[in-house]
Amino acid sequence: MKIDIPGYKILSLDYLVLDYNGTIAADGVVPDDMKERLRALADRFRIYVVTADTHGNARSECEGLPIAVMDAEGVYGAAYRIISNQPYDLPDFSSAVLMI
Repeated sequence: MKIDIPGYKILSLDYLVLDYNGTIAADGVVPDDMKERLRALADRFRIYVVTADTHGNARSECEGLPIAVMDAEGVYGAAYRIISNQPYDLPDFSSAVLMI
């Protein structure tokens, strides 16, 4: 997706990183209308969902959706490996140009 920000530049966005509970889910449940929105967004982005999985059901709620679910341990573990120069298997978001 390309976004033209007047006075700044044109951004070309390929990835969408979302929080799970409170963003795409409420009380651990992803509503059907959100699932449809995620499917539509997947035509434009590679979607990653980050979660602490408080309710223990994030992966099952997202099953069949075109997204990758990353638990907080994996994300924080990746951050530690980045800091300590160890290899990691998560996408490199260091070139992110837009965070909201």
